Amino acid sequence: MIVYVGDGIGTTGDADPVALALGSNRLRLGPLPLPFDLGAVFANANGCLWQTSSDLFVAVTLDANGEGTLPLRLPNDARLAAAVVYSQAMCLENANVGVSNAVAHSLGR
Repeated sequence: MIVYVGDGIGTTGDADPVALALGSNRLRLGPLPLPFDLGAVFANANGCLWQTSSDLFVAVTLDANGEGTLPLRLPNDARLAAAVVYSQAMCLENANVGVSNAVAHSLGR
């Protein structure tokens, strides 16, 4: 599985660090119901919605085009058939917060 982060989530075109969240659901982030408005945490992110349970965070560096990839090896395990993993990226640049759309990744054979 390759998770792609891009389309200008980094705002300057520099090699911005991005936190990529992978989650098992899009209903709750701990005790918080999803989607969660990040404006409650970051003053300039009002209306930016966080939509994944964020069970795992992985750092991804974007290139000069604002794009990055994260190849993930998955075992050939029948128990993973029809599993769904949710991902969303967040970029903190200076005092600005940028988030990607959330994506559902269906695993299969």
